[in-house]
Amino acid sequence: MENRVKQQIKELIWRMPFAAELDVSLRGYYGLKGSHLERLQKVLPLWVKEAETARIGIDPAESKHIFIFAATHAWIPNTVIMALALKAMGHKVSYGYVPYMKWFDDINDYNRRKLDHLVKRTIKPTAGLLDLIPLTEVPRDELSEELMLETRELSIRDCQYTFMVEEVDLDHELLNLRLKRNTQATASLLHWLKNNEPDVMIVPNGMVFEYGAAMNTAKHIGIPLTTYEYGEQAGKMWLDKNRSVMLQDSTDVWSHVKGSEFTEEQKNKIQELYASRVNADLWQNFERKWQGVPRQGDQAIKDQLGLDDRPIALLASNVIGDSLTLKRATFSGTMTDWMRRTIKYFIDRNDVQFILRTHPGELVANGPSVVDLVKDEFPELPENVHLIGPNDPVNTYDLIGVAKLGLAYTTTVGMEIAMHGVPVIVVGNTHYRGKGFTNDPNSWEEYFQMLDREFSVKDKKGLPKEKIELAWKYAYHFFFTYPFQYPWHMRGFFETVKNYPLSQFLSEQGKQKYNRTIQAVLGEPVNWIGD
Repeated sequence: MENRVKQQIKELIWRMPFAAELDVSLRGYYGLKGSHLERLQKVLPLWVKEAETARIGIDPAESKHIFIFAATHAWIPNTVIMALALKAMGHKVSYGYVPYMKWFDDINDYNRRKLDHLVKRTIKPTAGLLDLIPLTEVPRDELSEELMLETRELSIRDCQYTFMVEEVDLDHELLNLRLKRNTQATASLLHWLKNNEPDVMIVPNGMVFEYGAAMNTAKHIGIPLTTYEYGEQAGKMWLDKNRSVMLQDSTDVWSHVKGSEFTEEQKNKIQELYASRVNADLWQNFERKWQGVPRQGDQAIKDQLGLDDRPIALLASNVIGDSLTLKRATFSGTMTDWMRRTIKYFIDRNDVQFILRTHPGELVANGPSVVDLVKDEFPELPENVHLIGPNDPVNTYDLIGVAKLGLAYTTTVGMEIAMHGVPVIVVGNTHYRGKGFTNDPNSWEEYFQMLDREFSVKDKKGLPKEKIELAWKYAYHFFFTYPFQYPWHMRGFFETVKNYPLSQFLSEQGKQKYNRTIQAVLGEPVNWIGD
């Protein structure tokens, strides 16, 4: 009884006008000490001063109205500094946001108001430069049937990403939460974009959460869109136009560079990177190792796994539900379905050895392992089928060294299998599919025909030399031409800004260094050759 009375009193206070604002004024970042917002609050006045000092006059005809959108506190600092940089360059910048800390936590209206006010208070110093748009205060337009369908598909994708699964419980409470928030964001963005018509909209990611809602809305109205994300290289970013950057669509860059010379300098550079990946080393500005153990050699891995002289097929899986695998099916429905049917195929082929190498990235993911899914489906595997777990002491490149055929969904390992001279069948819509050095089936029938064909000739040679060369050339441009230079990576963001301040980015030297990146951010054509 006493607890119920206390709760009723709390709810009464929560409904009082300005209660949330007063709470924030009294307690500030209480519960959010050390958060992205608190850290932003400490450095933002300096950023604003640097942006005001460096204001650059440009021809009004070249000035654009830019709308930048952020969701979740982790992305707000990163998008704010981009907004200030573009404003300092002479553009009109509107900055829209939703206040939530996390995409998967439901909060009551009072806490939503608190977070809304906290974000407002944090970014208030930018008000003289940016047009601040709290999306929670924007009217909502009614969604078309098409947008409603896209919003539901997005919400299911959010759940796939959160739980790292491909099959989602359609009655799960998270799906209801994501559907609610994505619908609200889409409806408010629809209203604002229709009434303000910016020249370009800039959104991180574009694949999941409110970022996906923003992308869907912009495409629905016809607003030019730029999406961006960060990969494994410090000082680099990925960019794309009018689609999610997570698709890593390299068609444009490849069409420009495919016919260019593959120089010795380029060959040496990609060979050095590949060697570091093979030998579990860090390399230059890449911030992670790709293997847990160094390479042991072909015979050593054969002895370790009990492999014999029968031909070997290597399937390299992705992390289930990772944002680089979502929306990537060509004909298989899901990656899980593809692995399931592939394992069944090789169970019936005792003349061939099959290795499923699960992605080491599963060790830092929170979803089910491919190992568990396989064991649930196939409790007893025959002697010709080998399952390698994410933390097993096996170097993937040792497996490539003994394989006759590679199988890949979207993992970069598929490209590297071809670089090693081994034919590879690619079933997911990955960036290197269709680039001239992979086998790309479009149906189950075609897929199984390819498998039969690859193992029908006993002493079939590997990839032709020209295709191996093409794979190496593509890999060079994917790692070194496709990413854009940008100083402020999400990993260690505040440290990167400290080391390379906004004033330096806006200097003449900075403008020269990052001119190509800014052009791409603004949706302008990019000259890929020679960059």
